[in-house]
Amino acid sequence: IALLLRVLYGPRGLFRDPKWDEENQRIRSEEKLKRQWKEERFQLDMHYPPAHDISPAPGHRLSLEEHCSLFRHYAASFITAKEEDAPLRLKEVHSLRVFDHAKRIVQSEHFSENIARAGLLAALYHDCGRFPQYRKYRTFADALSVNHARLSLDTLKKEHFLIGEEKEVRSLVQTAVLLHNKSSLPA
Repeated sequence: IALLLRVLYGPRGLFRDPKWDEENQRIRSEEKLKRQWKEERFQLDMHYPPAHDISPAPGHRLSLEEHCSLFRHYAASFITAKEEDAPLRLKEVHSLRVFDHAKRIVQSEHFSENIARAGLLAALYHDCGRFPQYRKYRTFADALSVNHARLSLDTLKKEHFLIGEEKEVRSLVQTAVLLHNKSSLPA
């Protein structure tokens, strides 16, 4: 009986419905994405635990680890378990990877403390506007929605991410975030 069923409905069976294969492929792809996300999430949790009680305050400068946790907390407020939020998960991971790359650059060069800190914070927050952009427009295409760099700058200010930073650092971060998607920089 099993052999007969395999001949009729198996992988190359006579009565096999091709839609079954498409559906199985879709399910496998979703499961693979979920596994990858769990692995990346675990790695993120090892480096940057989510923030629960961190909030920037005037006169209190957050550590870089606290900024990462604050960013993760902010990103988590947009991300649900729904598959449609997978692009937002990628943006969270992307931002933390950019931060890690910037950290390596800062460690290998001799920048002043303010320049180094501004570079790291700009790397971390450069795409923070992507979260509200995707929530509202369901796309990351600036041409179909809004300029994400401008929205990131607005988000930086609205969320007070830089409230405890020195004026020079705030100014450098805001400028870098605003200009990070330009093909050429103004003089």
